[in-house]
Amino acid sequence: MSVKLEWQEDSEAMTIATELIEKVSDTLDEFNGIDPSKIRFIRIMGRQNGKPQKVTSVGFPFNIDITSYLYYIEIDDEQWKKMDEAHRVATVLEALMEIAPGGMDPQSANYGKKRKKDFNGYRVVIDMLDGRYDWNLPGSTGVRNILDENDKGNGGGNGIGSLTEEDKNNLDSLLS
Repeated sequence: MSVKLEWQEDSEAMTIATELIEKVSDTLDEFNGIDPSKIRFIRIMGRQNGKPQKVTSVGFPFNIDITSYLYYIEIDDEQWKKMDEAHRVATVLEALMEIAPGGMDPQSANYGKKRKKDFNGYRVVIDMLDGRYDWNLPGSTGVRNILDENDKGNGGGNGIGSLTEEDKNNLDSLLS
């Protein structure tokens, strides 16, 4: 017996992504080329794959004839509903980190491609989330909401506004 897959447009995740891109692109030039209108966020109900989000790239030629989106980000509805705002922001941030640099530039060799996750990429996310390496584990608490100016965190990381040169270099090496 199969479970009927249901989905809906996810405007909440889209709003978070737009705010993140605006905030992060001030600190990280690599995020300047991300256009949220080229990303379709969908909330998936009735399927559990163990991950809160999944990023799918839509490469050439499908993005010409079939859809105007370059990336689809699927959000697991059941997990999303259990998350507080900070975890939701972290989930969207992780998904955006999968978009390859130049992934939205038709002249780039990375057009429509995804970036591979690695330690350095996670290190940048962890630093932005105030040093929490376990932010995506069920039941984790105390995750910093980087979109909330009043959330100063616990001091475990540098936060989005003050990435160290080492973190910027790690991100540069991840993106190259």
